Amino acid sequence: MAESIEKRHENWLRVVWGLLYVREGLQGYVDTKGKQQYQTFMNTVNAKCYNQTCDQCQINNKCKNGKTKVTGKSPFRPAHFCDEMNKEIQRNHARNNPSWLNTDSTKWQDQHVGYWEVAKCYLSSAGYFDKIGASQLDASGLLSICLNSSFIKQYITNIQRFVEVRDIRNTTLHDARYELDGQTADDCLDKMITVLQDPQELIHDTFAKQAAHIKAKVEKTPAIMTETLHKWLQTNFDLDKQLKEIEGLMYDRLRKELNGFIVDGNCRLR
Repeated sequence: MAESIEKRHENWLRVVWGLLYVREGLQGYVDTKGKQQYQTFMNTVNAKCYNQTCDQCQINNKCKNGKTKVTGKSPFRPAHFCDEMNKEIQRNHARNNPSWLNTDSTKWQDQHVGYWEVAKCYLSSAGYFDKIGASQLDASGLLSICLNSSFIKQYITNIQRFVEVRDIRNTTLHDARYELDGQTADDCLDKMITVLQDPQELIHDTFAKQAAHIKAKVEKTPAIMTETLHKWLQTNFDLDKQLKEIEGLMYDRLRKELNGFIVDGNCRLR
């Protein structure tokens, strides 16, 4: 029997909600791997440039920091920290083509935020320059770092599932009808679960483990989400703005669930 329009809208919302769980499940992992990646890069770079310091060269013209603006025709100073880190970032990009639009290269050597400024070079698109941590990225950004960083990819077994979930995110959020049939929605959620249960490392990650219970948590879309979507469909709405509203409606609830899981787990360990 054919599904009603209302049911198809609900299926679409289930997948959107599932993407929030992917986001929550990957945040800690990407942050941890970003720090490990950075330490590996620093060891290599410092061995070549003898622990030189550099906070002057700026590869991103949007940045206000940095006395030396670097362009394609103006390379970093050869054999200096900035030059060696730039090479290391490029060598470890899956397609040897990092994006410099989101990074502040004057902070690459900063012991507190350097790892994150380097990690942002593995994002696939602009718009993340002001994001100061993994917790501020959407699912697309987190997935792109996993896909583009050769360092992180080596710890992922089923990289194709990451590609598929990234594509699901892009296809779903740009669906002009905001509809999905039930089987397609279930298939999408199954792929998200596979990402969060990747057998090499993520299956052991506490937050990924809890977030992987996606299907049970989104089996019934909360009425507030469904009602809100139906209201939007009656008007010409800004999708990006309204998806942020969906996140606002659900994120506190999701965060409480995951924190509750951590608390319960700690209690059981005692």
